[in-house]
Amino acid sequence: MPSTFSGINIALRAVLTNQRAIDVISHNVANVNTPGYTRQEAVLVTSEPWTEPGLVHGSNPGQVGTGVQISQIRRYATSFFDQRIRGESQTLGRWQITRGALEQISVMFTEPSETGVAAALDQFWSAWQDLASNPESLAARETVIQDSKNLTTLFHTFHSQLANQQKDIDHQLSSYVQKVNESASELARLNTIIAKVESIGDHPNDLLDRRDMILDRLAEIVDIQYAIGENDATTVAIGGHSLVMGSQSVKLQVGPDPANNNLSKLTWADDGSQASISDGEMAGVIHVRDSVIPDLQSKLDTLAQSLISAVNTVHNAGYALDGTTTGLDFLQGTGANDIAVAFDDPALIGAAGNASSIGDGNQALAISALHEQTIVGGQATAADSFRTLITSLGLDTQHAQTMVQNRSLLVDHLKQNKESQSGVSLDEEAVNLIRFQRGFQAAARAMNVVDEMLNQIVNTLGVVGR
Repeated sequence: MPSTFSGINIALRAVLTNQRAIDVISHNVANVNTPGYTRQEAVLVTSEPWTEPGLVHGSNPGQVGTGVQISQIRRYATSFFDQRIRGESQTLGRWQITRGALEQISVMFTEPSETGVAAALDQFWSAWQDLASNPESLAARETVIQDSKNLTTLFHTFHSQLANQQKDIDHQLSSYVQKVNESASELARLNTIIAKVESIGDHPNDLLDRRDMILDRLAEIVDIQYAIGENDATTVAIGGHSLVMGSQSVKLQVGPDPANNNLSKLTWADDGSQASISDGEMAGVIHVRDSVIPDLQSKLDTLAQSLISAVNTVHNAGYALDGTTTGLDFLQGTGANDIAVAFDDPALIGAAGNASSIGDGNQALAISALHEQTIVGGQATAADSFRTLITSLGLDTQHAQTMVQNRSLLVDHLKQNKESQSGVSLDEEAVNLIRFQRGFQAAARAMNVVDEMLNQIVNTLGVVGR
């Protein structure tokens, strides 16, 4: 049967249990603003009753309760929302990088503008038109050369700016690789600690919060596949290649890629195989570097090449002021990076179509007329080709902005739903604090009552020894 001191033991257990529950509440309140913190709760259950069934049964009508105890400190984990948020964060990260790069490129081109390529093309054709009206004028010829140089300089500038941006965004890969490797190492270390804690039956709630924060950040950077196994050990892979396995992690590394202008190439340190990245911020960087910028450079090169070919075809058949010079290229180069005026002497411009008449401006007029001809791939004029490039850039930027807005709304909605279940509510914690405080006070009062009863029994009952 229960001992005389069972009442004190029950009250003591209640005092200690309510005190521990108050500690859990205090921990929640202290971390109300801590990023990644998940609310915890002390789960109360009745302790083992007296006695357990056996061959000999006491005279009590039933089992006697022994009080209350905490079975676990429960963590309000939300694995469903975690998976959804991480999946959407990968795509959001890719679009955010793409949007940022496209916005920078759009600012770079500054179109429409009085100093942009479109305006320079108009001035270029206009200069040839003026020369056709006055082919003997050295001033008009000098204007053609200067306006042509202005146009070629803009081609050089844009090509150089795109190349510089490509290098700048390529450098970001090294930073991302460092973050991934650091996160993987920390995750492997946490796997070891969490497994030790769980092996003795405890719940490493705060360590699991830290693990989830690492997974959240990794999901923003790169498309990860992960699984949580026995003892909450987390396995992570990227593109089918293991990144974290238990207490071990594999590093990503970057090196120059000769097949891609010595830009960074991502490989695995363990076997040297190329890393496959399809989503996340790193995928956005690679997409902008290897697709967006080269596509714009290619379109600029095509425009420059078409301009060089069309102008030279007409100019080669023209005659300069001396009436003898012919077959001379006006423009030289192979693309936007090296297009240039082939000479500086305005007298060499082949504006005349007739060697016997230096006042003939037919070739200059024919070059001026090229602005209306589909010289770019036989499908577009030079001006239309550039306008198409700018329009396409604007539409791509707008699409990226829309995708970021849509994905951001979805991620924010998922985070709000997660927060409503796993976040700390100060109002709720205040109510629980009062509840357990009253429980503590009641248990302490019960202990006083039992103490008074024992005092009555020990010091008051009977006359023996008086």
